Parts: sequence; structure tokens; C-alpha cells
Amino acid sequence: MVTGGLLYAQTGHYRAHQSRYGFRHKVYYACLTLDDLENRKLPRLFSFNRFNLLSIYEKDYGFGDVRGFKERIAALKAEYDLAVADGKTLFITVPKFLGFGFNPVSFFVLYDKEKNTRAVLAEVHNTFGERHQYLCRHSDNRPIKPDDKITAVKNFHVSPFFPIDGHYDFYFDVTADKVDIRINLIKDGENRLTTFLRGKRETFTAATPYKILIRYPFTGFYILFLIHFHAMILWFKKVTFFKKPPPPSRDLTDSG
Repeated sequence: MVTGGLLYAQTGHYRAHQSRYGFRHKVYYACLTLDDLENRKLPRLFSFNRFNLLSIYEKDYGFGDVRGFKERIAALKAEYDLAVADGKTLFITVPKFLGFGFNPVSFFVLYDKEKNTRAVLAEVHNTFGERHQYLCRHSDNRPIKPDDKITAVKNFHVSPFFPIDGHYDFYFDVTADKVDIRINLIKDGENRLTTFLRGKRETFTAATPYKILIRYPFTGFYILFLIHFHAMILWFKKVTFFKKPPPPSRDLTDSG
């Protein structure tokens, strides 16, 4: 059953091009259905569209329009003929901590009524204040199985150590108990970068915000620090540096 809660996970990047380099870190994400958010089914000290110890704001996602999550997802389903994704939508993201946060990537997982994954909207943010969405689905919108490869052209600048070239292979295995998401960057038939988010899901309790505060203090600052820390290591390794190009003309890349 698809329900809201928390994800205690590991995230990792493994670079296999020019200078081999890898890392993994423990992180936490909120895993909430849009119904959870709309109905404010959150523990104390955790708020939706309101300042708190932990908070999620609709304005931080999407592309500046005033619509809420449900309206955006409904419009997406209509535009891409995703009527089959008529179940709940799970939102996976890192909440802001005391109003501050940075999300390299968040996911909207669209299910059908049988709880099969039909599509995943991956929203990527870079440190230049830009964002882009990848709609991951099969061309016929059939269910996405854990071993299915969903391919999308890379259209957005994320790291200055990779050009905008090649494509991504996405793999999704999101159940009531776990999240296992892998994204590989492929260029010239070779896997240049492997990234993953993998962990166990837990339901919210009244103690959840306190556990987060103890286990993952200042997460928003920590994520941003890690991004610059690993970039500095690659710079010292003299990995080729690519200037940021203009953002893509379209806000969304469709894999279908």
C-alpha cells in the first residue's frame, strides 16, 4: 500500500570517466502522498506551505506558476495521456530545515489504482537556481517494472564536470517498504556516471522531526556543502571543467 512517511537512505555517485571518483552519504527524504500534504497529515514541527522546523513549499517546485501540486499533476496527466495513472501520487523530497534547503532531485511517482508505477516526474535543481523536469514513462504508458530502463536525453546542466551530452537511463523500484532509484549517465555507449537513492521507508510518528534533528541536523546546509566539497576534489584532480550553457528552452523532457 502506498502511504506517506520518511525515507532513511543512502545516496551515491560513481564517476567512471576521465578521473574515477565515488562517494556515498546517508540522507533522509520525506515520502508523502499529495493527499497527505493536502490534508496536512504531518507530525508536529512539520508543515506544508508554512514555516516550521521542517517544511515543504509548493512554490519551490515546478516553474513559477501558481497552481498546486495536484493541479500540476492533473495537467501533466492530461497533456501526456496518463489517465492510467489514476491512483495516488507519491512525492519524494528533502524538506526545508528552518526555511533553508536544497534539493538536487525530487520525484513525483504516479501510480495507478493497482499501485503500479505508471510514470515518474524527476525534478532536477542545479546550484545556479535553475530546474528542469524529466518525465519518465514508457511510450505506451504501461507499468514501469523495477528492471525497466527508461531513457531520456540529457538536456539540463547539473555538474560543471560533464557537458550536456548523452542520455540518462532511469530505473525505479518504489514500494511501500523501500525506495531504489538509479540514474546512469550514458555517452557514446559508455556508462559515465552512476547515481542512486536507496533506502527503507518508515511511517511518521510524533517523534519523527526530533529524530531527524538528531540524526541529520542542518541537512539543507549539509547537502549544499557536500556538492561543493566533491566539486572541489574533482577540480583538484584537474577534471575537465565545462561552462554553464543557457538553460533549455523547454522546461520538461519527455522520455516517452
